[in-house]
Order: sequence, then structure tokens, then C-alpha cells
Amino acid sequence: MVASNGSKGGLKGLAATVGTLFVVVCCVIVFVVSGMWSGVSDLANRIAPGYGGNGTTDVNAVPDAMRGTDATGRSLRSVLDELASTPTTGSMTPQQTESLRQALDKLDSQAAGDPAEATKTESLRQRLRSILDQQQAKQSVGKADTADDAPKYADVYGGDWSLAIADLDSLKIMKAKPQGYDRDKRFLSSWGDAEIEGCDAKQNKATTRDLVLRRDLKDTKLDKYCRVVSGKLDDPYTGRTIDFTRGKHSADVQIDHRVSLVEAWALGADEWTDEQRNRFANDPAELVASDGTANMEKSGGFDFDAKSDPVWLPSNKAYVCPYLASRVSVKKTYGLGVTEAEKAQTERELQSCIAG
Repeated sequence: MVASNGSKGGLKGLAATVGTLFVVVCCVIVFVVSGMWSGVSDLANRIAPGYGGNGTTDVNAVPDAMRGTDATGRSLRSVLDELASTPTTGSMTPQQTESLRQALDKLDSQAAGDPAEATKTESLRQRLRSILDQQQAKQSVGKADTADDAPKYADVYGGDWSLAIADLDSLKIMKAKPQGYDRDKRFLSSWGDAEIEGCDAKQNKATTRDLVLRRDLKDTKLDKYCRVVSGKLDDPYTGRTIDFTRGKHSADVQIDHRVSLVEAWALGADEWTDEQRNRFANDPAELVASDGTANMEKSGGFDFDAKSDPVWLPSNKAYVCPYLASRVSVKKTYGLGVTEAEKAQTERELQSCIAG
């Protein structure tokens, strides 16, 4: 059958209308999707420059650890989506912070066992750690101490000690083996080189010590070599305030390893390479600025001969919970073990933190 001219015109008109509608629908879809993707990509770029940003608009380009799921089954992508849908990323929920923390834990764990991966993700991990420090400080305000004028101590779990206990339960129970420990030979005796944010001196002499001082002290001042020369420390171990000045009294403020090097050696680090041990010894997440005298009294911070309560605790009660929780986080990140006595003490204390 041959179609009439009238029917042909009708078909052409219908086809044109359908085509126009199709184009409009496609444009709307592209606009909506691109807008959503742009928001996620922009956030990814701000959180992790070089991974899903810098014009690539590829959030899936981030490392596997960033695309994994946390303990609650939530993917980091879900966290990014949630944050991208809000007007500002200045504040994160405790759940979002925990998801980001677990992604960082995975990245740190990968880096600890693979030098190439460590180099590849170093800037990313530093950026994530900076974001987490800010968020955890916000979320822990008012949880460490009830006094209005008392210093507030941030912790990696945002004050949710049940999360720390869950991580504690995942750690391998071991018998400590401190034999063969040699700090200088196994962990190296000097601090590593570091870059201080905002300081671009031509001759940079900053070390990990300066990086931690800059983070933990208030009102810090730098010299022309990016070294911290003064500041004020609200000491977490004693609760007192210390005025720090670089020079003959530098030792008034020392940098402490929450999990001491000898303890790390005795509970798993003896099987690491020297490079891995040096990386652990210079990890800011494991370090804290503290009162020099208290740090010397703490020493190794672990009594290997004790049948109960082997872990040293700070005299400042407001810091006991964050201190023990941070030790759990460090051990989980690096795959270190715990002794039975250590686990019992840590769990008991953290349960007390929950009970208040």
C-alpha cells in the first residue's frame, strides 16, 4: 500500500515531535547527572587532589581502599555523595568521619607494606589525616572534660569508645618478644624530613618533630628554616600548660610515640623491614607533643613483666580515654598485636569511658 501525502506529512510531524522530546529529555538527564557528578568530583578533588580531580572528573580513579566499605558497609563514595549534596563540607557526621578514617587506615596499612604505594599515596594520606584531625577535634569538644576552661583532647574515634573497643577486638593477641630491640639500628635515631604547610623556605630544615609541634602547640612561630621556635602546649599527659622555646630548653616539650618503639618491636614490628619501621617511627598519627618529664617517666610505656595492667597511663585523667583509643588505632593501622593483659586493661578502661 502506498501512503498518501497527507499521511506522510503526519508521520513526519510525529517523528519530529518525538525527536524533539527525546533531545529535551536527554539534555535534562545530562544536566542533572553532570551536576551531581560535578559536585562529587569537586569534593573528591578537594579531599584528595590527584585522585578524581584536577579535571579528570573520575571519582573511581581513587585507590581501592578509598572505594572500599567501612565496618557498617557504607562506601566512601556514599560519604562523598552525601557531602556533595550539602551546602558546605565544613562539618561531617561521626559516621562520615569514621568511614573516612577507615579508608585512611586501609591506605596506611597498604603503605606500611609497600614502599611504592606509600610514595604514591603520601600526599593523599596527609590530606585525609588533616581533614580527620579537624573533624575529630570538632566532634570531641566537650567529651574529654567538663570544665569550661580545660583543654579538649581530640581522638581518632570522635569520642565513640565503642568503636575503639570493636577495633581492639580485631587485634591479634600475642606474647610480647622485646628481645633484640635496638632503637638506633632498627628504627633509626633521627627524625625524618618534613614540610610545614604554609612555609616555603628556600632551605627547609623542618623535621617530623617540627611537624608535630606545629600541629599540637598553639601560637607557634617558625624560623626562616621552617622550624618551630616557640609555642604553647596544653600538655595531654599532665594537663599543665608549657611555654616552649627552641634552644637549651627544647627538651621541656618532647615528641612521644603513643605506642613506643620497643613495644611495637615486641608485638610485630620485628618482622618489618627497616624502612617500614622508620616510617612508623615518623608517622604523625602515632606521635604526640608532651611534657618532657612525663615522657621520660613513661619511657617505653609498657611493662613486659606485668601480669596485669602493663600499659602506662597519663596522670591527666581527661586524656586516658583518647590515649588508649589512639593506641588501638595505631595498632590496627600497622597490624600490631596486643597481649592478653593489655587487651583486658584497655577494654576495662574504655568501658569505664563509656560509662562515664
